[in-house]
Amino acid sequence: MSKDDSLTPYQLPFPPEALEEIVVPNAAALDDREWVPQAENVWFRPLCLNRSQGYWMNLLKVKQAGVLSRHRHAQPVHGWVIKGKWHYLEHDWVATEGSYVFEPPGETHTLVVPEGVDEMIIFFR
Repeated sequence: MSKDDSLTPYQLPFPPEALEEIVVPNAAALDDREWVPQAENVWFRPLCLNRSQGYWMNLLKVKQAGVLSRHRHAQPVHGWVIKGKWHYLEHDWVATEGSYVFEPPGETHTLVVPEGVDEMIIFFR
């Protein structure tokens, strides 16, 4: 491939079943109007809700330390901590900024934002 070819976009048609791309500029927006209230001091921001393939992606924002919720997921969940830190009462690890967490389906856990954390934001899929 020549140097000039490296900057040529793909020229063939995409498969007919290919979905459109989703681009969300400034996904962790500072404007609270772009977040959906879930509980006191808890918001989420949907980024992708894919009904046909059965998955979702969203941001979860918590603005106060404490126990958030005890819950169980029917499907696997992947998380990446963008800001702050959190942990589950049932485990001995703490997810800090930059951490990746995999939650297997069927596990019950209790999410806690520790004291001293003013704001926590997680990307979940």
